[in-house]
Amino acid sequence: MKKLSLFFAMMMAVAVWAQMPYVQFRETSKDLNYASMNNAVVLAKTSEGVLAVVPGTRTFMKNCVISGHYFLRMIDNNGNTLREVMLPGTEDTKVFGAILPLRITGTFVDGKAYLAYLNDGKLMRTVIDPATMQVLSSEPMPEVTNEGLVYLLCSYSPSRDFVAMAVASKNGDHLMLLDETLMPLWVKNPNMIDWIRVDDQGNLYQATDKVDESGTHIRMTMHGADGHVAQESATFPQAMKVRYLNADNGVVVAMGVVACDEQSKKDKYVTYDRIAGIAYDFSSRQAKISIENITSDELNVFAGAPTKKPNKVGRADGLVVHRSLGTSFGGVAVVDRCWSVTTRDASTGMTTTDYYNLGTLVMAVDKNARILWHLPFRNYTKEALDDQMFSRAQLFEQGENIYFLHVESDCLPVYDVSNPSARFNPAIKHGKHGLYCIDRQGNVTKSALKLDGCTFGSPFRTSSSSLILFQGLTRGGFADIQF
Repeated sequence: MKKLSLFFAMMMAVAVWAQMPYVQFRETSKDLNYASMNNAVVLAKTSEGVLAVVPGTRTFMKNCVISGHYFLRMIDNNGNTLREVMLPGTEDTKVFGAILPLRITGTFVDGKAYLAYLNDGKLMRTVIDPATMQVLSSEPMPEVTNEGLVYLLCSYSPSRDFVAMAVASKNGDHLMLLDETLMPLWVKNPNMIDWIRVDDQGNLYQATDKVDESGTHIRMTMHGADGHVAQESATFPQAMKVRYLNADNGVVVAMGVVACDEQSKKDKYVTYDRIAGIAYDFSSRQAKISIENITSDELNVFAGAPTKKPNKVGRADGLVVHRSLGTSFGGVAVVDRCWSVTTRDASTGMTTTDYYNLGTLVMAVDKNARILWHLPFRNYTKEALDDQMFSRAQLFEQGENIYFLHVESDCLPVYDVSNPSARFNPAIKHGKHGLYCIDRQGNVTKSALKLDGCTFGSPFRTSSSSLILFQGLTRGGFADIQF
């Protein structure tokens, strides 16, 4: 009987490990660094390597910063540049002073790269042949005529057959649906552009929200592929921070971090004690919400306290959604507890700001607004960049499982949140990552990965069973994820 039990235990272990992907961290090159990788846009994986738009960088006070020049590059598997061309319009970018990242929308279709980006207040559509790096065309989109465009939102459909884009200017906003070559199918002037999403049917969704004394108000618009436009709204009595996760086939999925009904006068910031799953179905015109308490273990993780005793405070402040993922069942969100500390040097007068992240909660919401699971993860980081460049977690889906990857100081071999994590700076001390597999029931399997660096950007799917991801630090390359 003991041998039989051992056999079944071994079989269960093999089944669990069969769900974990194989991750290969490749060699790195000086052609990539953390600034270029964090702002790069991957277009495709080819037999030669990876085709991506990558910004040029320079070193400023020992930090890597983008220069404002952008290149279409063919990069080999170890991060080396095989060939490149500078994107038209970025040649004259000033390299001194603060340079804001350029938002790039890009696709790769029938051997050609199609790019859209803002240049001199105009929305450019550029076509390049990656085989020769010859610019075939680069012209402003005539459908967007207003000068002084100021920002860009983008959403790719899962199949990448459709692209949604939104730009705003002082004279009006533009919302457009484009085909896979970034040719506009239609352009409209909406009255809200807070969040957009496009699905594989060509339906384009918008959503916005506000909070007042009566609760949280959500407004949504669905531009159907058949030309029909539906505008809907929903009100929930709870005060929430809302994050939209996904929209597909007429259903919008979101989550919320719910504020405590009574805020303590002793608290300097808004505190939260619950999480919400939200869904709206345009066909039935029904809004659904489910609310669950943030657990004692999750609150202890946010407080950096052990889980041996119940949390007495019952609330947490500084909760921010830093990462989300649209999934086949709905969506997943990563909730972090964050704050910043700014100090001033008395002798020089210079100020420095450090950004802290203490504790993470990962939650999944389905298309009926049900919270499938929510789980705490230990982390305590301090870094000098407010966009979590070095500690940002990664999310991807395979089958019915969600995979969560983030940098850790002491990478335990199993999922365990009982004890607090030591604080560390991932830009200085790095090299360990925890890869977690979470199934539909919320069961967690962990694999400890050794990585000499951090990961950047978002995983880019190259096939039904593989993804790639930027990895490294002062030198960069790629990580291959294979199922």
